Amino acid sequence: MYKRILVAFDESEVARRALSEAITMAKDSGSVLRIVHAVDVMFPATTDMVYVDLETYRRDRIVTGQGIVEAAAAPAREVGIQVETGVLEVEGSRFSNAILNEAKAWGAQLIVVGTRGRGALIHLLLGSVAERIIRHSPVPVLLVGSPEKGR
Repeated sequence: MYKRILVAFDESEVARRALSEAITMAKDSGSVLRIVHAVDVMFPATTDMVYVDLETYRRDRIVTGQGIVEAAAAPAREVGIQVETGVLEVEGSRFSNAILNEAKAWGAQLIVVGTRGRGALIHLLLGSVAERIIRHSPVPVLLVGSPEKGR
């Protein structure tokens, strides 16, 4: 079975379901679980002329991300699973690249990710983090779908 499971977590309901599946798998197989959260550290462009200290903005995003992954790790730790956490800094929108790079660097044997199952038009325009992970992952990927979509 998989001994190193990486879970991408973004606080959505589908990510919570993916995390629950990963916890079950890790508990059953004695795996190490790595929970990661990707944060976009680029300040969003606005039309308002406002001064923003970009380093403070970046640091705040990372601290918030650390809180997210630590809270996500608590249920796994409560059942005795060895858990590591990480916050992945992204500049722009390529969360999938950050997740894949982390999986490779950490030596993940399985990536677990939630998928929202958006409609075809939105998917065509925006793409899907889950789809890009599937297309480029060198290791198996477990997709966990949204219950309202019948997945």
